[in-house]
Amino acid sequence: MPTVPEHLAQCEHNQAFLDQLSCADQFPDWVVTVCFYKAVHLIDAFLVANFGVPSPDQHSERFRRLGEAQRAGVLPASVYEHYHSLYDLSIAARYQCVKLPAEHVQGAKTNDLPKVEQWVTKYLKMKGRIGRRY
Repeated sequence: MPTVPEHLAQCEHNQAFLDQLSCADQFPDWVVTVCFYKAVHLIDAFLVANFGVPSPDQHSERFRRLGEAQRAGVLPASVYEHYHSLYDLSIAARYQCVKLPAEHVQGAKTNDLPKVEQWVTKYLKMKGRIGRRY
């Protein structure tokens, strides 16, 4: 089971790749996919810290646990919605061959992903699960 630090290290790795994708207009599918998978590791770090169980193997299980956390008042609805938006964009781009509008790609990169990252980082710091590095 990956630990919180291992999930956060993968987030940094995904961000480094995302920073190299300066051609969002040429590869919008990869931009939203990398944004989504960075968010997956952020969410998994939260789930490991909150539930103390292994990271989910499937997106359906991840969403189920997020729903539990939301109903328990731990996870704000807005974070769930931003994460779900990244999931939807990634599915549309990868599997449905949708040509995503530039504003959706930009929104994934500058709104949805940062909102998920900010909340998870704040949560993990509050729980004492991360220090200064992340």
